[in-house]
Amino acid sequence: MQSFFYHILKVPSIYNKICAEIDAANSAGRLSDMISYQEAQQLPYFQAALKEAMRVRPAVGVNIARHVPTSGAEIDGQWYPGDTRVALNAWVLHQDKGVFGEDADVYRPERWLEGGEARAKAMDRHMYQVSFSNHIGFTTYRYHFFRMLTFP
Repeated sequence: MQSFFYHILKVPSIYNKICAEIDAANSAGRLSDMISYQEAQQLPYFQAALKEAMRVRPAVGVNIARHVPTSGAEIDGQWYPGDTRVALNAWVLHQDKGVFGEDADVYRPERWLEGGEARAKAMDRHMYQVSFSNHIGFTTYRYHFFRMLTFP
């Protein structure tokens, strides 16, 4: 959350876009007094700003390691023998210019709204917030994170 607040407050135009989106949704009657998780999911710029904050400052700052199955595996064209330890660091992955664009080092929520649904899904697949074996934990984390940010 620190990353989210830091970035939106650092760049007033981003903060203003988020406020305008929330105000418009509220004026249109699409938000309840206590904004629900589902309602927050319908605020595309707000969601883009959250994803971008998690991208530029991932919660996990260390390598997340896995062991290759005993039978071995091919990963991205490279063969790894069984029980080899492989790791990935989110701070490195989230700076991949081939996935996130030439300005991957810049906080820019618009990247999540440009290029259509296929590009957004490709970027989502490269978001490495927590252990891949912990989807339930990540979903719970995101639920509480979004709820806290959308309380009046």
